[in-house]
Amino acid sequence: MDKIIIFGILFSIIFFTHCTKSKVENECITTPQSEECIDIPPPTGGTFWGYQWTKFLPYYDHPNFNPNNPEELIFRLQETLADSLFQLVTYNLSTKEQEVIHVGNFVVPRWSKKDWILFAQSDYNIYKIKSNGDSLTQLTFSGKCHGADWNIIGDKFIYYTIDGNNFSVISDENGNSLDTIQPSGIFPSWQHDSLILNPQHMGFTITNPKVSGYNYINDDESDPSFTLAEWLDNENAIGANNNGIFRADINTGEFTQILESCNAKFYSYPTVSKISNKVVFQRSDKQLIETEVNKGTLTSRMFMMNFDGSEREEIILPQ
Repeated sequence: MDKIIIFGILFSIIFFTHCTKSKVENECITTPQSEECIDIPPPTGGTFWGYQWTKFLPYYDHPNFNPNNPEELIFRLQETLADSLFQLVTYNLSTKEQEVIHVGNFVVPRWSKKDWILFAQSDYNIYKIKSNGDSLTQLTFSGKCHGADWNIIGDKFIYYTIDGNNFSVISDENGNSLDTIQPSGIFPSWQHDSLILNPQHMGFTITNPKVSGYNYINDDESDPSFTLAEWLDNENAIGANNNGIFRADINTGEFTQILESCNAKFYSYPTVSKISNKVVFQRSDKQLIETEVNKGTLTSRMFMMNFDGSEREEIILPQ
């Protein structure tokens, strides 16, 4: 038992060796922001498939900041229900200008410091493209790849493998495999000097690729369905679930709720600008229309706020 305790202490010291002082002002959040919200009840009749949600179009999701310019975002756009493909759009928050740079069946685009945008396509391979739409390049060829993210300087990326072995692969910027790590996560975040963040059941895992093992922090009182999470700085992460938005201190393991919400106004896919100290979330608004047959509508919106949840405002995108 003494050896286990000593190992745990040594691991904690080694694990966080590369962390620097937090850039987030750790304001005392005694009362989280709140919005009027009533949970969607469980579907009637015990149906296996649950609710059927019809999207209001256009439908925007998967936002991601340009790490070099806090005024620029990318997101995925679906304009018609008949269209099975999505548009990859760059958008300027100041000028309201947007440009379609790619059309395909892809998920979670991530913008790098080197101006490459990374995403996984429906063939389960990873691709990159320049922000002007040039130089589309396939990076993996196994057909077992998903959920990719650049490291903070853009010379490596990590992706999740779907072959059942529960590990992620680290590659150089051209797709050459360098290493594997465990545990994996379907949507990792590597926007940290050294650590990789993954949302897990009721919390996050934090992995240092240079050290064996991982650290797990969890919120016992929170809903278990954390979605994609993101680094705020080297000591704080942010994510959301059915109860709202939470900030986590990775050193203490403490979760602080900064926004109360519910499953009818579900926040997901956070993206952080460390230049402007802003975070943008996609919000999925659900409304029941035909309760007896478990049908409703789904509207996508985007909100920007400070790291503590204050000054929350909707990003009104062009129709």
